[in-house]
Parts: sequence; structure tokens; C-alpha cells
Amino acid sequence: MSERRPTPAALSRPEPVVVVVLSRTEETAEAVNRLLRRAGLTAHCRRVHDGADLENTVEAQRPELVFIAAEDRLFPVEAIAGLRARQQPPPAVILLLNECSEAASETALAAGAQDIASLEAPKRLVLVAQREIAAQRNARALMAAHAASRDYLRALTSLREGSTDPIAEVAEGIVIAANPAWLALLGYSELGSINGLPVMDCFDPLSHAALRGALHACLEGRWPAEPLRLRARDAHGAARPIDVVLSLGAANDGEAVISLRVPTVHGDAEEDLRSQLERAIRMDPTSGFLHRAHLLGALVERCRQPVAGGVRYLACVQIDHPEQVADRVGPLAAEGLVAQLADELRCHLSPPDLGGRFTGSSLVFLLERGTQEDVERWTQQVTSSVRNRIFQIADRTVHITLTIGWARVIADDADDAMSRALEAVRSGRTDGGDRTVRRDPIATANESDDRAWAQRIKTALMENRFRLQQQPIASLQGRPTDSFDLLVRLQDDDGSDVLPSEFLAAAQRNDLLRALDRWVLAATVALAHQRAGRGFFVRISADSLADRTMVPWLKSQVGSAGVDPSRLVVQIPETDLDRDPEAAERLCDALREAGIRFAVEHYGHGTDPLHLMARLKPNFIKIDGKLMQGLAQHAEQQATVRMLVKHAKRVGTRTIAERVEDANTMAVLFALGVESIQGRFVQKSEAVTLG
Repeated sequence: MSERRPTPAALSRPEPVVVVVLSRTEETAEAVNRLLRRAGLTAHCRRVHDGADLENTVEAQRPELVFIAAEDRLFPVEAIAGLRARQQPPPAVILLLNECSEAASETALAAGAQDIASLEAPKRLVLVAQREIAAQRNARALMAAHAASRDYLRALTSLREGSTDPIAEVAEGIVIAANPAWLALLGYSELGSINGLPVMDCFDPLSHAALRGALHACLEGRWPAEPLRLRARDAHGAARPIDVVLSLGAANDGEAVISLRVPTVHGDAEEDLRSQLERAIRMDPTSGFLHRAHLLGALVERCRQPVAGGVRYLACVQIDHPEQVADRVGPLAAEGLVAQLADELRCHLSPPDLGGRFTGSSLVFLLERGTQEDVERWTQQVTSSVRNRIFQIADRTVHITLTIGWARVIADDADDAMSRALEAVRSGRTDGGDRTVRRDPIATANESDDRAWAQRIKTALMENRFRLQQQPIASLQGRPTDSFDLLVRLQDDDGSDVLPSEFLAAAQRNDLLRALDRWVLAATVALAHQRAGRGFFVRISADSLADRTMVPWLKSQVGSAGVDPSRLVVQIPETDLDRDPEAAERLCDALREAGIRFAVEHYGHGTDPLHLMARLKPNFIKIDGKLMQGLAQHAEQQATVRMLVKHAKRVGTRTIAERVEDANTMAVLFALGVESIQGRFVQKSEAVTLG
């Protein structure tokens, strides 16, 4: 992460020096730090303990100096050139030795190090450090000046065009140009205040992972120009959410330039005025979300529309102890707190989410996610994010917590869901607040309902009233889309679609899952015959996992249709494979022998996912969609996905991320090396017609 831009008052102070020391002992790092500080350098030393930690720290901290205790043998000398190549300009690497010699100096220089030094010769160590710091800063200044001069003409052209969209241009991670609208957006008075700074300094650290991934994808020509929801950081350090569109510009002197643009609405002045008036009527001016009356109408209207897939929940977000907050900061300042809270929540929302201000201290959101667990993770991430944030109101800092009540929307009954969500909020506040509470509808299913569902399923099977829907699996590596995930729907008597969440449990209780699986598999084979060249992922239940006749039957279906068996991918949930390891190995072996590929879905939360991958060696893993919720803001989830991808590459398994719903998540997945994604961000599922 880049250092925060210094304020004008701080410019006269010595510029801090970021130093990384690789050694077995803390004493070595402390000795280096002490010598540099005695020489008048404001050194910020960080010790790392192994080669992997060194590589990660160099990439994250962008140090000017790297000291490697060579005789500790924690990092191979021949890897120094590669380490330096990861940063521009590359850091100066100095090898620490007990004794310096000409032979040791030649070896170090040949490996790419800048020099050698010894704690036993402190004056020489300081002189070497001062020389390399000066060289580093000259190189950075030269790089920024060269980039600025090279693109100056294009910046002038952009300004002459009079664009009202804030635009900045970035080369090698450095801001090289920005128009007046961008400067105004971030509160800078002139281009010199921002020119030459790392672009990450313009954004809050929570946005760095998504921006870094999008920049990488854009440089490789694989970014789809989707807007990123980022937190911009202005000249005073305050954060605000903005949408940024990235595009790759023409390369100058061999260096690619990326344009960052914040789109604004352009059009007919009268039409703009009408839109602004309609927005003022519908939107709460403090939060930027819908007014209560318009919120209630929008909730009813949205809930009348069927869910495309997954689940729909209503969440009520309530500030804990709002009266105490208002007493402390005053009622007018409390409105400013609501505005900052709304900005924080906006960073956690997906594009389809609907939100509004319900009372003075509460907001309501309609969320559509893949599973109930996704919604639960959302509520936990929001409460944790607000709990750990310090809000700045005028000259005061304020700490708040939230209680979130959430309830599933059943059918189109928004009123019932709202009542349960509000009841959940009241319960959570009574218990002390700072928590999330779910209120499910009272179960009304009985034996007669179960029998009725069983009959509906049997009738639909006999009358061939099940339908397939397909969702594309999109490559992040530039490959054409040729694989699709298949979903099943029951077509009711009135022609409407019934989601699996409504009938699968009844099918399981009535021992109908194997029959349903075979209908889906047979329909998939027919679809593969009809649409040559495409691959299809089709899921089976735990009942079919234990069915020894399933693979021979499927093999005969594939053979009769003349379909290449490798175009079929049978996918099985990780929890089902964990539950019956013997059946899992038997099924996977049978599929492999039949030439049919297989995938593990909802992968990453089992008892031992890495052991399962090494044992079964699936063709694909589908990384669990729960890990996608808030991925761009949570480093621990990113670390988990990175680990799964690393092990998948080791065993030759391809990776697919489930339930990707926004561009920020896609950008992070690109940076983490995930190969493909699926979800509503790629495309909603669509019906398929069999000939």
C-alpha cells in the first residue's frame, strides 16, 4: 500500500525511507534502523523472516531499500534480479555480510544487487544507503517527469475538449495527467499536487485490491469496461464512493496508459433538469437512497417480479442508540453521520440491490443473492465494517454500531417480510445491539403438502414439464465462452417457473431426486447433441452419487446420441463428496473412465478441501460463492481464494468462481489467478429450447 500523500506542512520534513530487512533475528533490523536514523534518515524499517514474506512485502510496501542478511541464507542470491523487477523503479538491494571483500562484491553485483555492506563497517553502510536513496528518488522523479512530458499534449487535448467527466491517466501505476474535474473531485487545486503520485494514493486501501486487478486486466486488454465501485480518497484523507471506468489508451514510448473516468450524465438540458427534479422527489437528500414512500412502492413492485435465481431477502439496518448519538453531536450533525453511513453501505451493495431510508436512523434494503448464507455473510460484513470505522463529524469522532434484522421474502409478500425484519431489529436492539437477527416465516408445511408436492413433481416428470436454463461460464483469460452451467426449473400448470428451492426438498423427502437427476442428464445429452461445440455443467444429487447404475446409464445415453463425452461435466457439491468418500471416489473413477469430466461445486468450505482435491483430482473446482461476498474488501477471503487457486494449479485442476455479482469481485479474481467466473454479473440464466 502506498504512503499517504503528505500535507503542505509536512513537506519541509525529511521524506520517510521505507526499508525492508530480511534476517533471522530482530537485532539485525534494529541495528540497520538505528544506523540510518543516527545519520538523519527517517527510516521505517520492517523485518521479514523468509523469502516469500520478502516478495509479498516488496510488492505491497514499495520499499526504497532492501537489506538481505546473505549469510542467513533465507533468499537465493540469483533471485535478486527477479525481486527487483517486480517494482518500478526497482528497489535498491544491499547484501549484509559479516566481512566485505572484492569477490563478494562481484558476486552481489552480478546477481543484480547494488552493493554489499557490513554492520561492522557502519559508516560505509550509511554512505551506501544514502547513495542508493538518492538514486531511487532521482529515478522516480525522472520516471514521473518523463511520463508527464510524454503525455502532456494528450492531457491538453482532453482539457480542450472540455470534458466534465473527471479523468485521470495512469502509466506504470503513476498518475501522469488529470483534468480539472478530477482535481476538483479529489479537492486538489492544481495538477502538480497529484502528478507523479501512485494512483493508489487517490483511493482508500479497501479499494486497492479491486483497482489493482482491474489495472492488470486492462493492461492485458481483458477488462470489459465495467464500472468499478471504488472509495476515492481526497486531499484531506476523506473517503467517498465513486464509479470508475477504466480503458486502455495508446502506448507512448512503449508504456501503456490507462484512463480512469468517472462517468457523469450528459444530455439535453431540459431532460437533465427533469431527471434531477424526479430524483429530488424520489431520493432522500441525506442518504442518496429512496424516500420512505417511494421505497415502499418500489419494494412492492420489485417483489411482484419473480426471482431469477437464488433467494430474496429484506434487511433493515438500524443505528444503535441513535438518541445518544444525536445528544452527543447534535441533530444536524447526526444527519451528516447518516450520510457517511449511507456511503459506507453503498460500497457493500450490488447493482440490483434496492435501498431506501425507512426512518431517521434506519435504512432498508432488498437483496437478491445466491443463497441464504450469502445474505448472512453480507449482514456480518456490514456490521463488522461499521463497528471498526471511526466516523468524523465536524471536529468530533463518532463510533457507532448497527443492528440488522433480515427476513426472506416469500412469494411476493413484501409486507410480511418487512414485518419480520422489523421484529428482528427490535429483538436485536433489546439484546444489546451490534448484531444481526434473522426471522424466518412460520413453517406451515405438513404431510398433505408434502404429498401434494410429490404428486406435482411426478406429474411434471410424466408430462415433461421440467425445463433447463443455461448460464454462461466466462473466461478471465480471453477464451471464447463455450461452457454453460445448466439449471432446472419446474413449469407449473399456469406456465410459470418454480425454482428448485421450492421443490427439491420435497423431491428428496419423497425419494424422487434420482428420477429428477436422470431427466436433467438426459435433457443435457440432448442439448449437447443439438448444440455442437459447447460444454455443459450439470449437477447431480447425493442420491445419484451413491447410485452405481448412474454412470453406465449416462454412458449409454451419450453413446446413443453420438456426443463427445468430454463435453459433459458432472458437478457434485463438496459436502456430498465429504459425506461419502468411498462413493465419491467410485463415481469419479467411473466418470473418468467414461470420458466424462467432473467438477466439485461450492468448493472451499469442506472438512479438508485441499486433501479432497489432491485425492480426486477433479477437472474443475467451483470456488464457493460465499467467498465472493465482499471479496474485494476482505483480505482474508482473498488469501483463501489465492490458496485454493495455487493448489488447483498444482494438481492440474481448472478454477471457476461461483456467484460473481459485481465488477470489483471480477477484478480481484483476475488478480488472484482464477480462470473463469459465473453469476449474474456475467449474465442471468436464460431458458433453452430442445428440438
